[in-house]
Amino acid sequence: MTTIIHVSEGGITKNDLISMAFEDCRLAGYDFDRTPEESLSVLRLLETMMRGWPWNKLGYFHSGNEADKSNIPDDATEGVVKALALRLMGNKGKAIPESFRPVATQAINYVRAQYATVTRIPYAQATVRGAGARRYQNCTGPFFPDYSQEEA
Repeated sequence: MTTIIHVSEGGITKNDLISMAFEDCRLAGYDFDRTPEESLSVLRLLETMMRGWPWNKLGYFHSGNEADKSNIPDDATEGVVKALALRLMGNKGKAIPESFRPVATQAINYVRAQYATVTRIPYAQATVRGAGARRYQNCTGPFFPDYSQEEA
């Protein structure tokens, strides 16, 4: 029987992500010693958060171990840390500082914009063209051509 061991490729470690989130919450490790239970709780919070959109598009390495690399792109690190810090502040009952809100919003929106998809919706049949539309090639009528049927 062959056992496959999945290994992450890169990114910063999950422990660093958690430490950065604690620092954003003004609970830095050099002032407040984190217990292993707190670290495990935040790791579970991180693992859960990374399963939802848009975080699930980042290629995060789910392992349940703090020492593993996260495998997220460098440009998304700040957004992940800020989102985790917001959730951590809510869990700890801390008020979100006014100086933190715009920075967190900008970082999170950057990640959301990277993975947002725009759906393409075709025009309904018999949709009238606007007044500025020009007629080109075989389009002689005032309506959009029906692309759903192939011409013989």
